[in-house]
Amino acid sequence: MLLPMIHHRFLRLIGVIVWVMASSALSWGEGGAADPEERGEAVTGTTVIIHGFQLSGTMPDWPFHMAEAVRVRAGEGRIFSYDPASGDLNDCGHPACGPQGAGGETVIVFDWAADSAESGTGFSEAAAEALVAGLVRWAGSDPPLAILDHVHLIGHSRGAVVSSETAERLLAAGLPAPEQVTSLDPHDTGAFGLSEDRPEPEGLWDDLDVNDLHPDYRCGSPPGEPSGVCSWLGLGYHDNYWRDVDGWPCLFDPDGKTVPGGSDFDASGLGAFCHSDVHAWYHFTIDTAAATHPVTGDPPGADWFDPAITTCDTAARTWPLARTIDGYNVSRVGGSAVRCPDDPGAMQQVLFNFNLAEGLVNGDLEKQSSASAFSGWQFHGGGGSGQLADDGDDYLRLDAGQWRRHNRFLVPGGAFGVRFCRKIEAAGAGDLLTLILHQGAGSRMMYEEDPVAASGWQCRTVALTEEERGLPSVLEIVVADNGAPPSARIGVDDVGLVMGVFIDGFESGDTAEWSSVVP
Repeated sequence: MLLPMIHHRFLRLIGVIVWVMASSALSWGEGGAADPEERGEAVTGTTVIIHGFQLSGTMPDWPFHMAEAVRVRAGEGRIFSYDPASGDLNDCGHPACGPQGAGGETVIVFDWAADSAESGTGFSEAAAEALVAGLVRWAGSDPPLAILDHVHLIGHSRGAVVSSETAERLLAAGLPAPEQVTSLDPHDTGAFGLSEDRPEPEGLWDDLDVNDLHPDYRCGSPPGEPSGVCSWLGLGYHDNYWRDVDGWPCLFDPDGKTVPGGSDFDASGLGAFCHSDVHAWYHFTIDTAAATHPVTGDPPGADWFDPAITTCDTAARTWPLARTIDGYNVSRVGGSAVRCPDDPGAMQQVLFNFNLAEGLVNGDLEKQSSASAFSGWQFHGGGGSGQLADDGDDYLRLDAGQWRRHNRFLVPGGAFGVRFCRKIEAAGAGDLLTLILHQGAGSRMMYEEDPVAASGWQCRTVALTEEERGLPSVLEIVVADNGAPPSARIGVDDVGLVMGVFIDGFESGDTAEWSSVVP
């Protein structure tokens, strides 16, 4: 077995070289990551505020007030609200938003309210996938609306899962690492079994599955427990503020959790400090002069800050610092030199590589669908017709005249193809199965087939051009109807990207699963 193992490792090395060469030669097109000073852009940084689970499916007010506080603190800035349908950034129309500048800090309020309310799995992950595509698009617009060189992701509750997955994908794509990720009472464990200390995902709105392709990840506490929030090696800084409080007035309140590797403030000891109080507390560290919160009208709690404590020498603490020292004050815009240390030795190395099952969220249709949607294929540019079917393995079934789009995603620099599997359940001479790649204002038909005869599952790989790499994209699958009988019915499954890193298609991140035999 020695020769095959050596040959296999040589092939893997070739794949890594291909990835590096493709990434270094890439121009990035409209999603450019060039030096902002060379491009002469007025944007100095990008802050993204990500709300958590919204049962109503509508946006809360607090992110807009937080965005305005950031804009004022920055001295110059512009607030945008993200439109999940179009992927556009719209000028803030919320009453909280004050006079907007032409440059400075771009503050984005990320609206994923509709999908945050879906009870299945994969929706947080799909929102992150779309956010990565958006950041690349907005950084590449003319003039740029954002820059990737200075990104601060702020996520509350289930939004902390979105921010974590966004950071992971940026790192995996070889894009600039976020300079800071802030987790506000991160919650990934769903509506039932609210304790994070459990071996298996369960309950509604559960995000413990987002890293399940990587059993080597040690993001949970204790290590080895599933976790939807990680502190990634390579981040500029990760600060985490959380509490776990039972009883009145925090009845039925989601609990936050520690995130190994980050600077960690366990605020469980503060009086009546509930889930929403964490983002309110953070707001008071942005606007340090505010007497009351702009949404609740409440002042900060009597024990929320300690003016006597102005230094921090530990990565884990249970006491607050001074209001002008804690929280947002350690950010780039906040400008404080005092920063509680994080713990890089406990941070998780990113093993995500966009390959196959990881490349497109729920491309294999294995995520648990909700009553009305399945993740990755609805919201953020996705949608269409068709239905989930099951032949022992979930797949997408399209009748003639039906189509489905996957949500917006980034084609990374190392991708060289799109792979999918299809079976023809009913032939339809003249009906056409097509795959269309939408990028910017252009589209390309990547694949076309006339399903003239029934067949079992067969898989296809379609090449991507060099110009298509590095761009925000939408993939559309269509079964066109020629209007004459018979009509086609086609199953589609295992839709994903093919990368050059692992030639044998390995994607789990668990080195024990590496094949020693040349495929």
